[in-house]
Amino acid sequence: MFLLVYRPTAAQYGVRGRNMLSLNMKPILALFWAWIALNLVLWGVSLSDGSTLEAMRSAVDISGADTSDPNFDREAMAESFVWISFAYFFISTAIGAVLVHLTAKEKRWAAYCLVVGAIWWCYETVSFPFATSEMYPGQIDAGSWAMAFLGGVVWVAIFLLAVRVIRTRPLTTYSS
Repeated sequence: MFLLVYRPTAAQYGVRGRNMLSLNMKPILALFWAWIALNLVLWGVSLSDGSTLEAMRSAVDISGADTSDPNFDREAMAESFVWISFAYFFISTAIGAVLVHLTAKEKRWAAYCLVVGAIWWCYETVSFPFATSEMYPGQIDAGSWAMAFLGGVVWVAIFLLAVRVIRTRPLTTYSS
């Protein structure tokens, strides 16, 4: 990948130092944070126009919940679905951010975790329109497909970064 360049440093000559692998991380980190910001903006827009809540109301209807119960509150259940999905997004983003930054600092264990995480997050992002088009026919628009494509590109770039760190980081590591 054009963003990753190996340059020998002092560590090659037995000198304890930082940055044995010189990575141009700024574009990758900028891509990651732009992706997160875009997702947050889209979350805000969909919450403000009510489209997310409407989709969650449909999910409540599909879920098979007992709606005959007089204490059943469809609206509260739909809102809890929204907040659960937002909590999942927040937690997975926080984990991804920590792993991306530790990989940028050449932590090999973080790069291994990031490889697994990037595969999962890429699958999750790309498969979203396919899964939701089955659940909600006709409600998936071109924007959902574009976001799936962009998300796939972001996670593939991060995956390649993690693999590059694993391949070029020596087994004997120096503490920074």
